[in-house]
Amino acid sequence: MQLQSIRKSLGFDEMRNTLDAMGSEIVSKVDAMGNKFDAMRSEFDQEFDAIGSKLDALLEKR
Repeated sequence: MQLQSIRKSLGFDEMRNTLDAMGSEIVSKVDAMGNKFDAMRSEFDQEFDAIGSKLDALLEKR
């Protein structure tokens, strides 16, 4: 009981909740960045494949 009182008076529980919220926000932002990166990589792959196909077609014409 005394430990709870000390934790409360020092604001440990409030700090822990704040840090938990900040951690969740960071994880969400990192996930969003990962999703954007995946989308950009996919778009790059598609464009690169299209360029490769055009080059293949040009080489076949020769």
